[in-house]
Amino acid sequence: MYDPKSGRFTLISTCFQTHHLVFAEDANQTLWTSGDAGNQVVGWLNRKLFEETGDEERAQGWTPLILDTNGNGRRDEWVEPGQPLDPTKDKRIAAGFYGVAVSPVDGTIWGSALGFPGSLVRIDPGSNPSETVLSEVFDYPLEMNGYGVRGMDIDRNGVVWSSLASGHLASFDRRKCKAPLNGPRATGKHCPEGWALFPSPDRSSKTSKPPAASNRAITPGSISSTPSASAATCRSRPAT
Repeated sequence: MYDPKSGRFTLISTCFQTHHLVFAEDANQTLWTSGDAGNQVVGWLNRKLFEETGDEERAQGWTPLILDTNGNGRRDEWVEPGQPLDPTKDKRIAAGFYGVAVSPVDGTIWGSALGFPGSLVRIDPGSNPSETVLSEVFDYPLEMNGYGVRGMDIDRNGVVWSSLASGHLASFDRRKCKAPLNGPRATGKHCPEGWALFPSPDRSSKTSKPPAASNRAITPGSISSTPSASAATCRSRPAT
């Protein structure tokens, strides 16, 4: 943390890896961080609490990424990645954030998870994030030739935008999802209707204006080709 008035830097030790970061628009100006796939947790810092107390341990917290696969609307015991679903438990996913953004619509946290094809992950902090966070995962649409996410951000309407190695700008609108957003089928491929892909301009062109076909969003069903293609444990206690 840098104080421009005093010119002083304060280093804050965290029990989780950090990479990108973003401030939420909440009363605590919570700082949410990404840590990539090796992290497999999402961490945060309560800026207000840290500046008031200087206590970095109390001000920070973290959570694994837990899907509500039993569909009861709360976080329960979970099965680990690679284990079969249990109808009485939730499911932890082996993912970590690269890009991270906060929705101005509902305060949920979104992140891009690298890989092939990659995923978007949404977390709802709940009343006590270390214990109450529930996650949703949305895989990038290989059936639309969309893959290879890196950076992402979210607009004032809650639509998530991301850049893809497949040569697209992708948007995802959760409001368009038709299937349930929790339960045993909500594991990544349950909302194809939420995606739209916009091809990047042809770099070989002498003008930056994309060809006419590139002005149209690719939507589910518009093409059929498909390309071939242990959680880090924090040892300090969660924030209270």
